[in-house]
Amino acid sequence: MVDELYKTTDLGRVPYNWKVKNIMDVVESIKIGPFGSQLKKEYLIKNGKYRVYGQENVYKKDFTFGERYLTKEHFQRLRSCELIREDFVISSMGTIGKCHVITENIMTGIMDSHLIRLRLNTTLIDSKYLLYLFGNETGIIINQISKLSVGGIMDGLSTKIIKSLNVVLPPIAEQHEIAEVLSDVDKLIQALERLIEKKKAIKQGTMQELLTGKKRIDGFSKKWDRGILGDLCDIYRGGSPRPIQKYLTNNSNGVNWIKIGDVSRNAKYIESTDEKIIQEGIRYSRVVHSGDFLLSNSMSFGRPYILKLDGCIHDGWLVIQDYKKNFNTEYLYYMLMSPFVLDQYLSKAAGSSVLNLNKELVSTVEVLIPELKEQEAIAGKLATFDDEINSLELKLEKYRQIKQGMMQELLTGRIRLI
Repeated sequence: MVDELYKTTDLGRVPYNWKVKNIMDVVESIKIGPFGSQLKKEYLIKNGKYRVYGQENVYKKDFTFGERYLTKEHFQRLRSCELIREDFVISSMGTIGKCHVITENIMTGIMDSHLIRLRLNTTLIDSKYLLYLFGNETGIIINQISKLSVGGIMDGLSTKIIKSLNVVLPPIAEQHEIAEVLSDVDKLIQALERLIEKKKAIKQGTMQELLTGKKRIDGFSKKWDRGILGDLCDIYRGGSPRPIQKYLTNNSNGVNWIKIGDVSRNAKYIESTDEKIIQEGIRYSRVVHSGDFLLSNSMSFGRPYILKLDGCIHDGWLVIQDYKKNFNTEYLYYMLMSPFVLDQYLSKAAGSSVLNLNKELVSTVEVLIPELKEQEAIAGKLATFDDEINSLELKLEKYRQIKQGMMQELLTGRIRLI
């Protein structure tokens, strides 16, 4: 029977030849970075030979950069917090539990108080295997950290919590195999991420050329017009019936109530809403229609969205309407996304303590206006980049899901490699 090959432990069912150990059984030393008076701001200098590393290095998986340095005197005083190659480093604040194994050659330096350093006994545990244990979103490490945190919420990760963690340990050779297989998947994911960034950079460069007329599409030579956006379309601010709870409804005849939360990440279109308001709420709001543009006057500064439904908007939105006499919809989307327009927003908002779009600012923005057929051709060219990028991002998400599934199977022993 298959069950005869497994045993039940406090961390679940695992293969019989796997062990459950306290993490300190495989850690030679543990250390958190210096706090308070140990690392005062006045100790830091702009340049030097001794770097101070922080959680941003862990997030970017790169310990070759940093802008904080110590004098030799202060480095010697804090040398117990030094980081060296092969250290296993954990973020204790922000994205808690984010990890990195330092495999690169790094400048001599120390960690700050937002990092915890483990020096592993690599005859007992593969550092990459431990990385995947921490990186498994539904795995044993994250579950233990959640249980050890008060109410499931944690302000920071301590060495006390780390010392309380238990890990599942296959034989070291099997750890190596698991880490190698998952590393291969990571390489595919990283290659896709680099390709997507490359495509985005090419698209950005192409936008800069096509949307300013520096490069023309074959067959078009007519001079472009320039105009002020407020003269070429209607721009309005939304409005909100108050208190909004009084106007919300679940009735099918309700009006779509469009909020920031209805916009998905990196969205181009707004296609659905979570809430509706009663018909009486219309008089206190702004009615918008499919094909209109919405701009958030605070979040994602200047980011345009194309509506795919009718509804009402609150005063956190601006709407651009009645533009089709002068603009192709897709062209206007790319023009509003372009550095040519975004730089104007920033320039006009300069001096304000908070970046905030308003009707007056948007209305004064200058735009470039090719003939409609050229607008359509430009938009079509840029849309091919979006289609390709979207396809790659879907593939990337699929690979990430595959990796998570593989981690669940390999890190619990449900699938064996040896």
